[in-house]
Amino acid sequence: MDGHTPIHTIRAKLVYVVVNDKLNLTWNFNIVTTDHKNWYDIFVSAEDGKVLKKENWIINCEFDKNGNHKHSHSIVKNNSNKSSNDGSSYNVVSLPTPSPNHGPFELLNDPADPVASPFGWHDTDGVEGPEYTITRGNNVYAREDDEGNGLGTGIDTDYSPDGGSELNFNFQADFSLPPSENMDASITNLFYINNMMHDIWYRYGFDEASGNFQENNYGNGGFGSDSVNADGQDGSGFNNASFGTPPDGQNPQMTMFLWSGPAGEPLTILNGSLAGEYTGLPAGFGESLPDDTPLSGELALLTDQGELGEDAPDPHDACQTIINPSELEGKIAVIRRGTCEFGFKILAAENAGAIAVIMVNNVAGGPITMGAGADGGSVTIPSIMISQDDGEALIAALQAGDTINAELINAANYTDSDYDNEIIAHEYGHGISNRLMGGAQAAGCMQNDEQQGEGFSDWFGLMITLGENDAPSIPRGVATYSAGQAPNGTGIRNAPYSPDFGVNPYTYADTNNTAAVSQPHGVGFVFATMLWDLTWLFIDEYGFDPDLTNGNGGNNMIMQLVIDGLKLAPCSSGFVDMRDAILLADELVYNGANECLIWGAFAARGLGWQADQGNASSRTDQVEDFSLPPSCMQSNNQFDTGVLSIDSPVSGVLSNNENITVTVRNYGVMGASNVDVFYQINGGNQIIETLEGVIMAGQSVEYTFTTAADFSVIGDYEITSGTILSNDEDSSNDTISVTITSQETSNCPDNYTLPIAWRDNFECYDPFIISDIGDWIMYDLDGGTTWGANAVDFENESYVGTGIIYNDELATPTGGPVPEWDTYQGDQGLYFVASGANGTTIPNDDWMISPEFSLSGITSPIFSMKAKSVNDTYGLERFQIAVGNSTDYNEFTIISDGAYIEAPTEWTTYEFDLSAYEGENIRIAIHYVGNDSFVLQTDSFKVEGTLGLGENEISDFEYYYNPFNDMLNMSSSEKLSNIQIFNILGQKIIEEDINSYNHQINLGNLSTSIYFIKVESNNGVNTFKLRVR
Repeated sequence: MDGHTPIHTIRAKLVYVVVNDKLNLTWNFNIVTTDHKNWYDIFVSAEDGKVLKKENWIINCEFDKNGNHKHSHSIVKNNSNKSSNDGSSYNVVSLPTPSPNHGPFELLNDPADPVASPFGWHDTDGVEGPEYTITRGNNVYAREDDEGNGLGTGIDTDYSPDGGSELNFNFQADFSLPPSENMDASITNLFYINNMMHDIWYRYGFDEASGNFQENNYGNGGFGSDSVNADGQDGSGFNNASFGTPPDGQNPQMTMFLWSGPAGEPLTILNGSLAGEYTGLPAGFGESLPDDTPLSGELALLTDQGELGEDAPDPHDACQTIINPSELEGKIAVIRRGTCEFGFKILAAENAGAIAVIMVNNVAGGPITMGAGADGGSVTIPSIMISQDDGEALIAALQAGDTINAELINAANYTDSDYDNEIIAHEYGHGISNRLMGGAQAAGCMQNDEQQGEGFSDWFGLMITLGENDAPSIPRGVATYSAGQAPNGTGIRNAPYSPDFGVNPYTYADTNNTAAVSQPHGVGFVFATMLWDLTWLFIDEYGFDPDLTNGNGGNNMIMQLVIDGLKLAPCSSGFVDMRDAILLADELVYNGANECLIWGAFAARGLGWQADQGNASSRTDQVEDFSLPPSCMQSNNQFDTGVLSIDSPVSGVLSNNENITVTVRNYGVMGASNVDVFYQINGGNQIIETLEGVIMAGQSVEYTFTTAADFSVIGDYEITSGTILSNDEDSSNDTISVTITSQETSNCPDNYTLPIAWRDNFECYDPFIISDIGDWIMYDLDGGTTWGANAVDFENESYVGTGIIYNDELATPTGGPVPEWDTYQGDQGLYFVASGANGTTIPNDDWMISPEFSLSGITSPIFSMKAKSVNDTYGLERFQIAVGNSTDYNEFTIISDGAYIEAPTEWTTYEFDLSAYEGENIRIAIHYVGNDSFVLQTDSFKVEGTLGLGENEISDFEYYYNPFNDMLNMSSSEKLSNIQIFNILGQKIIEEDINSYNHQINLGNLSTSIYFIKVESNNGVNTFKLRVR
């Protein structure tokens, strides 16, 4: 058993197991080795004693990594609250922050989820009140294990922080001290992330019945007594983490290590022309370098049976049999990095008598941290790597016969991975995927060559650290904190995770590349790349919701599909199996509504309709394919883009500075990166700009040109827009043209009909007024003087009041252009300027209450608005949205989330559900609560719903819109007679008579927008809202 004897009580039972399609009676043993790095599940034939099957429940996540400079940063404590039940508090790197390099610590009060952990995180008996005041409870036992003896000992001797009777785990981390001096803060964060992983994924189906990790299952099925044993600052290795997952009912083991931070100077040459201190990185295995008294010795160049020559094995890389062991006895061996594993080389040197090893990098650049490989666990001497330049100088001197003496001492700056939330989540993710695939009692379904376990674990870490400020254009490196990289570092995979093929070009076929893509980490990385692409397609379609336990955004939806897909996938799945399981999950959960979206993401990375995984136990027989299934096929072309619609401007009073917005669509089956888009006015010069990033197959993306157009002269204008793609296979859909009219006067008052219940674009008021704004009711409760602007002058600047009707055409810039002051559409918007000038009151307390309007005649009404901060120099702007039916602000109910909304510096759409007020007369109120900031800009207020006609509904009516072929499909058990389609202005734009049970209508000529569909039969009517893209 790898030369190690077991150290814990061996579990054994008589079981049947299928091996090579034969049912065998076997003895099943679970054995932990003495180095705690292997936890074997072994099946021995009861007939002849032969080992028929052997699996390792421990998944190690070792990585070679470059030495990087790592800056320190300040520790900041904030407060946040989430209702739970035991009064506990934890000072941690709170989600979604990935690590201390990405954001401050935060003091969280009662963060436990009341559904997943109904008695808090320190309970085990299901009765109110904690059983533990240390970092131990129903879901996890977090502790230090600096001696590296945690797994399998069964002895609770390791240290855990104690929060006392108040469960107050407010420990401060001081990163100027070594990790051992920050044990309380470190283990607290380890405890927190383990519990958050438990609570978050519980909501998506990793619960008791599915084999999750709990001591007490509170009567909800499954086997208990299996909370996670999480060892932090484990002393049995470096630059690693692992997770062992036995079947349901046995405790899994998480092991977190220290990582070598920036390279120090552990090597000192004591004599000769090379005397001095040298940069190096210690290995992630073997004996640690001494902290106090240096290890001293003479250097000796290791020589093996290799030969000098261009294609010959290197005679100094220890990959062949060593031929000078007597010269190594009692000395520090110098070895070149080569083609065999570091553990193999260093163990060979140790067996030859070396007391330590200096590994010389064989490529330019700094040293890297050496991974253990298969033999590193047996190494007991220290070792370091130095750069190629430094090392070759040593080798040349030794070859010249110089006697060189040296000292080695610990100079590493270690990073504690217990603060790296992505790595902790990654390891816990191994437990999720192993318990779900094949069932909770299997625990061995992630052993085949094409398994995706490492990819799922990366993705789990990415999903819980995904924040509102993330975007598909921002690459995500994994474990940048532990690897000593900057927050935007490339991470420890082949490439950062990004839908942009220019950043991450990996596709299914790359899993065949054994030289460049490792197993299992590299293979899993390719699958996680596909999942990350799919995640952003879902977010693009359904939005992002930061609430990971109760949210309904696209991120929540894909989290549900992945958990369900793992449950549905067969044991030892290949990529095709897992793709199909996610598709099946979508069919079961969302009635297949996202089938083509899912196909689009996988096909773009080579896991398309005709892809073949071959044998899932082989990673070299994959055949990639980029095609979509016939049901999703919009085109047979691989590369085909075009402009689907020109969305703005529209006819009206237009200026000489209008931005043109278009929707670009990828009609092909391959992703399209950095597409050039153009527009021209009346056949004039083309304005060409680049839409940066990748557009997935079948995806539509909105793009606003930064170069504005002049429509100030009254008359008609033809706008033509298209894409420029060098390898475009179908030019017929590249361009589109529309004609708009620049009018002399605006349409005031604004006229609209249902399903729009109320609208205000602020175009019909006098510019710069601060009172008597139509029928708006205004309350200036702070009474402060608002700040003036340096960049622009306008009437009523530095006013006292609530909002102001700002006109960007009549305002006068004091210097160059000030696009950040522009309204969202038209010339005017409702702006709020912060008070505080002349020492007056802050923060703002300004209310504006809209005119009264009715929500009768429509269903599912939504209030939408645009808002942004003019800049963030003084902080982002804050506001609330409220609903009432009074003229008194005290009688309004706040419907926006949290204490306030913070508006970013880009125009952002906000939507609020008013379904609770259907049939009522209401008013909308905006409450500006800026805190000595600057200017909140708002525009385009609108309340719209679905036409509610009150008739009987059509029996068994169903519809399905396929955005890839533009077809709207409808069916019913009674004959359909008529369909009408209305735009957002309530104008009927399409009407067709029908006389069938099934009907299709092509919506390809409609621009990207929201439409209202009314379908009639002889006995009923159905209406619904549809987004056409």
